[in-house]
Amino acid sequence: MEEDDSDQDAELITKRNALKLFVKADDANPDAPYKIEIKNVLCFDLATAHTSIGLSFRQTARIIA
Repeated sequence: MEEDDSDQDAELITKRNALKLFVKADDANPDAPYKIEIKNVLCFDLATAHTSIGLSFRQTARIIA
C-alpha cells in the first residue's frame, strides 16, 4: 500500500514538473493556447542533437550533465 502511495506521489510530481514548461500564450488562439518556454537553449539543442543520432534519453542526460 505504501509503495502505491509513493508511486502516485512521484507520478504527480513528475507531471507537475513537465507541465511547468507550458505557459499560457498572450496571443492565444484556439489552435495553440500555450507556448513552451525553454530556459536553457544550449542544453536543449545538445539533447536534441544527441537523441536524434540514436542515443537514449539516459545516455544523453549522462553526457550533458
